[in-house]
Order: sequence, then C-alpha cells, then structure tokens
Amino acid sequence: MTQVKAARAIPVQVDAVVNARTGDTMAQKITRITVATDLSARSDRAVERAFQLARALDVPVEILMILDDAMPETMRAPLHEKAEGQLNDLAARWAEGATFTVSVQAGDPTEALVTASETPGTLLVMGPHRPRPFLDALRETTMQRVVRRTPASVLLVTEPVLGPYRHILSLVDFNAPADNALALAAALSPEARIRPFHAVHVPYTGMLETT
Repeated sequence: MTQVKAARAIPVQVDAVVNARTGDTMAQKITRITVATDLSARSDRAVERAFQLARALDVPVEILMILDDAMPETMRAPLHEKAEGQLNDLAARWAEGATFTVSVQAGDPTEALVTASETPGTLLVMGPHRPRPFLDALRETTMQRVVRRTPASVLLVTEPVLGPYRHILSLVDFNAPADNALALAAALSPEARIRPFHAVHVPYTGMLETT
C-alpha cells in the first residue's frame, strides 16, 4: 500500500501542487525529489522508488541522511564521511542515469526534512519507520510530524519496488486533500490504472437490520 499526501482544494490537474501552509495554488510540476534514508533496508525501497520516479519525471534526486547533532563531533565526523560514501554507493545502484546529490546533515530529523522539502515543486519520499509499539502509542513518529508540517507532497513507500506503479487505489471523500492526492497520483504514474474509492459510514446499522 502506497500512501500519498497532498494539500488543499484544486481542480484535478496533474501539473498542479498546492502549498499546504497557505492554500495558494501553484501551477507547477514536481521538479525535484528529496528522499530520506537511514541506510536501513526499510529506507532502501524509498531510495529505489525515488530514482524510478525521477527517471520517469526527468527530475533530480537529493538523498538526505540526518545524524544526531547531540553526538560529539569527534564521533560524528568519521560517521559523516562514511555515510556520504555509503549514500553514493546506494545511489549508484539505482540511479541509472538520473541526476543526484547526497547530503549528510547533523540535526533534528523532523526539522531537517521539513526544511529540505520547503523548495516549491519538491516531492518528499520516505520509508516506513521502525516499529516501536509503546513509544508510537505515546507520540507521533518522525514521518507523522513531517507530514503534518511540510509544505511538500509526501510519498510513503512501504513495499519493495517491482516496477512503476500499475494499480493505484485512491481514497476520496470529495474534499480538498483527497482531490490533491488523486491529482498527484496521476502525475506520478500517468500510465497506472487509478481506482477512486469512497466509503460511507452508516450509523446504527444494528437497529436498521431489525426494522
């Protein structure tokens, strides 16, 4: 299951993105992709999907990794250099001609990802977070905080990449965010079969069955 997040009301147009903070419509295509990774297998699928989309859309990719800024500099510096090398190796595996840059930054992951996705036309691609049942019940995950705050559209990649998207289930409730998610899905996968789906909650079904 792939989840797409977009912002407020616009007509369903594949070349339109809405700024989630202001609600202003900006007629523009996705012009860059930023993908977050922690070099885990969960993140690898997000990087692979980012490059697949980048080739299809002919846009550059930024691969971004965030290091803990509370770590002493004497420990962080060697990790920074090693991480850059691993990110370049990761990109070389899937770039296949796509333009890319790698960036290793120290800081808070949420703040860094929100800042990195503020450029208009950015698609932010993320993988699933590491399950932490107890902590997840008490607080938002990094992904949830980023989705709530970023002005960019966000693609959450949870499944291995087997090729371009062919079938997309788009949940619709006839409100703005659903319209934008549908438009974004069409922009990212113009050849995919998109199936809108709307569910209606019927209250008091037990009582209806007895009448």
